Amino acid sequence: LFADYLCLPNGFHCNGDYKHGGITIYRYRPVTLESNMFAMAALEDMLLGDNGDAIEVFPAIPASLARRGVSFERLRARGAVLVSSRIQDGRVAYITLEAAAGGTFVVKCPFDGGRVQQESPNGTVTLSCASGDVISVTLKPGETVRLTPAG
Repeated sequence: LFADYLCLPNGFHCNGDYKHGGITIYRYRPVTLESNMFAMAALEDMLLGDNGDAIEVFPAIPASLARRGVSFERLRARGAVLVSSRIQDGRVAYITLEAAAGGTFVVKCPFDGGRVQQESPNGTVTLSCASGDVISVTLKPGETVRLTPAG
């Protein structure tokens, strides 16, 4: 509703229901930016969490969306790492980390089953990792690693 009735086609928030859809009594069009940016930040926080201790994918996604399927590509987390992931049928299908700068990145394991496959430039390894545990990944600048449920 916010995007459909309170944002102009150029993306600016207009502080009122300029389409007269009945979602608010206000109809005026002064333009502001903070509401749009807050809405986008909220969406990003639903997709990618990074509290400084660990990167977490889909920390606040509604169950209905998790079942239908949601993905994101290259959202930036702390330490200059780009994170991509997909959830379908309530299960995370993969997590990809692309290191813009080198470092060690800690990821909260979203996979059930206790085993995770880690594909990197150095090969593929299978790790033990129950849902909620953490995985540490060390990457050089430009390297990519992909985590998927094993088996």
